[in-house]
Amino acid sequence: YLGVIGGLLRRHLRAENLGFHSVTFSHMGKLMVLAGVVGYVISGIAPVGLPIASLYVFSSAVAVGATLYVGNLPPRL
Repeated sequence: YLGVIGGLLRRHLRAENLGFHSVTFSHMGKLMVLAGVVGYVISGIAPVGLPIASLYVFSSAVAVGATLYVGNLPPRL
C-alpha cells in the first residue's frame, strides 16, 4: 500500500508541475512488482528456505515497483 500511496502522491505533484509521465518507467515498475511476487512464490515453494532478508528485498521491490507504476501512468486513463 505504501508504494501505491507514494505513486499517487508523485502523480499528483507531477500533474501540478506539468511534468513528464514516462510509460517506460511505468512498465519497469510493473516488471518490478512481478519480480517481487515471483520471489515470494519461489521462496514459499522452495524446499530449502531462503534467508529472511530476501523477503525484505522482495517487499522493497514490490513497493518501489508500485510507486513507479502508479506514479508514471499516462495522465488520461
